[in-house]
Amino acid sequence: EFVWHQAPSYSVLAGASAGFLGLIPHGTFELLAYLVAALAGGILSSAIIRRANAERRWGSVFRDIVKLSAVAIIFLVLGAAIEASSIVGA
Repeated sequence: EFVWHQAPSYSVLAGASAGFLGLIPHGTFELLAYLVAALAGGILSSAIIRRANAERRWGSVFRDIVKLSAVAIIFLVLGAAIEASSIVGA
């Protein structure tokens, strides 16, 4: 209620646009998803550059990447659901 009806009038006074306030609810989850996915990519590239040739280490790296990718997908789906519900509810 507050975010959609009263916050725009306050945001003009504070210097932030109402459009920016509309990005915060879903944008937070999407930003988290992109950061977690970037972390997974960094782990993979680091393992490739270091040539982690022990089979056990590749398994550990692969498990970490899969876990981080799953977390990123969950964050992205949450952000998409919030964005879709705010568009439909508007």
